Amino acid sequence: MVHLAAPAPVRAELLRLGLLVQCPARGLVVVQGALDFDQTGWLMDHTALLNELRLFWERRGYSVLTEGQNSFTVRGSSAALAGKPDLVARRGYGIGKNT
Repeated sequence: MVHLAAPAPVRAELLRLGLLVQCPARGLVVVQGALDFDQTGWLMDHTALLNELRLFWERRGYSVLTEGQNSFTVRGSSAALAGKPDLVARRGYGIGKNT
């Protein structure tokens, strides 16, 4: 059992979404579903799908970048936006064999 201490509005929203269940004995919130998540299985499926997509696009003449090769940060005057797309397929933009 995992207990989560969270402000009342957060608890209420998570309860409404069905992600958490109230623990009557202590008034704490118990996380449901987080303990039985098969991370290894998910990662294997995710990797297999990325490999399949990479081959799909490469066979059509695209250069493909995956995961860490795609990291970016755009800094604005008051915030920064960062991300790392799983896969980017490009043709004719100066990368790989399609320059």
